[in-house]
Amino acid sequence: MIEDAIENPERQYKTEHGKVHYKDRVLKWVNSRNIFVINSSTLELKWERVPKPVDFMTALKAYNNNGKTIVCELDGGKSVYRREYCGLRLVDKDEYAINALEILEGEWYIED
Repeated sequence: MIEDAIENPERQYKTEHGKVHYKDRVLKWVNSRNIFVINSSTLELKWERVPKPVDFMTALKAYNNNGKTIVCELDGGKSVYRREYCGLRLVDKDEYAINALEILEGEWYIED
């Protein structure tokens, strides 16, 4: 994670304790009052990259053209749309269809 953050400073990473990004040659802890310290415990944490949000049309094209899984976050909720659920129709695993509020106000992500 640390090497990737340094090589790709536009990326952010998160763990259950907060987000980290590399800027101005410093690893910075985001949204935390703690000081970020690199030690063996830090290196052993499970980190995951924080995706950058995209607009709805970009997400839709990735879903339609490349079969990518797309995610909408809205009001603390999360809807995941995978082609395996229903082909080209946008429904989640519970077969709930996409709604206008998600399209207009949701924060969209494309999963790797």
